[in-house]
Amino acid sequence: MVIDEERPNTSTRVASGVINPVTGRRMSRTWLADQVIPFAEQAYTSLSTFLPTVHCPLSTTLISCCDIIDFFNSPDRRIDFEKKAMQFAEFLQWPEDEHTFRQHFHFDLGYGIIAPAYLVDLQTMLDGWRYYLRQSNHLFDKRFNHKELQLLPDGVHYQNIRAEKVIFADGVAAYEAGFFRLLPFALNKGEALIVEINELPRNHIYKKGNTITPWRGGYCWVGSTYNNNFTDDRPSDAFRQMMEAWLLSVLKHPFKVLEHVAAVRPATVERRPFAGWHPQHTQVGLLNGTGTKGVTLAPFFAKQMVDNLVNATPIMPEANVARFGRLLAVAK
Repeated sequence: MVIDEERPNTSTRVASGVINPVTGRRMSRTWLADQVIPFAEQAYTSLSTFLPTVHCPLSTTLISCCDIIDFFNSPDRRIDFEKKAMQFAEFLQWPEDEHTFRQHFHFDLGYGIIAPAYLVDLQTMLDGWRYYLRQSNHLFDKRFNHKELQLLPDGVHYQNIRAEKVIFADGVAAYEAGFFRLLPFALNKGEALIVEINELPRNHIYKKGNTITPWRGGYCWVGSTYNNNFTDDRPSDAFRQMMEAWLLSVLKHPFKVLEHVAAVRPATVERRPFAGWHPQHTQVGLLNGTGTKGVTLAPFFAKQMVDNLVNATPIMPEANVARFGRLLAVAK
């Protein structure tokens, strides 16, 4: 049974859905890329196949392969790409013609190509899975109230639901209250604009400091920030002004802002997810803390949780909440 109140501004629903093998200012290889990226591709492909079989009105595949056009915004960035291209030749390439995108963008220092990358339609995925859960009577469409959860010697009880286990996959709510609030979360706020750019080819992701990503409906997702110092989860005027100025400086096409979205991500201090069971209350589990890599990491570690629950196979130590056993021992 899934207990979940539908809300428009969750971090997954407003995320770009990009799976990138090489990320960050230092151009580091994504953690566990050889394992988590193929697994994620298979998981989203399987979901694309499964949902239509349960009469879900899914009109598109949930995952598509693409590349990232990485415009260099400084000479150092180009030098870094040259060095990393020797280390990660399977992911980093040079274009045949560095003038290919001159009709679309202002740029002076050329660009590199990151491929293969993937784009996941998270909004369609969430809508489709919610449809399936509702049709199969596995959805309790209400906000979870942790105060109503009762722990039993052989399981848990919540309102009229009795179960052996409960798993919290509730994003920032796990930080705000409950059994895992003492874990070293490092919440950060992200914002993005949904923009119409009619002349821009939609088979690439474009990056020049900020990112332009294809979005459902033929639009573009433009962002994002990584703000550790925030007072609320609402869109800010400062971000919109900054992003519109950036678009004017890099784009050679007109654009129209349609929507401004924001959410708080459940990142962690170690930049590693939280998966596993509470050391004092083994009927209580957690799957959380994937931060900006949620679309990449979540399928892999969800499967780890399932395999552990069903077959008692171990959860990867780097993600297992057991590493914080002493800290959690003093929690609720």
